[in-house]
Amino acid sequence: MWYASANRDETVFENPNIFQADRYENSTTLRHLGFGAGQHVCLGQRFAELQIRVAYEELLQRVPSLRPVGAGERVLSNFINGCKSQPARI
Repeated sequence: MWYASANRDETVFENPNIFQADRYENSTTLRHLGFGAGQHVCLGQRFAELQIRVAYEELLQRVPSLRPVGAGERVLSNFINGCKSQPARI
């Protein structure tokens, strides 16, 4: 399954690849799928972002000499946009 295609299903939406701001308002049934974006974003996402920010702030206060030493490796995924590894030096 490819999450990015959720709202482009030609069996559900007429002209699925054309932006129509009123697409859902003119529909008799709301069939929007959010998957982490749009009106159905997970409420816990903001809390998780805050936790990560605080963790990095605290880490950098305790280890101010922490520096990246090279390019990081990204997660290869259609669903998750993230960092798999980041070489660093203290």
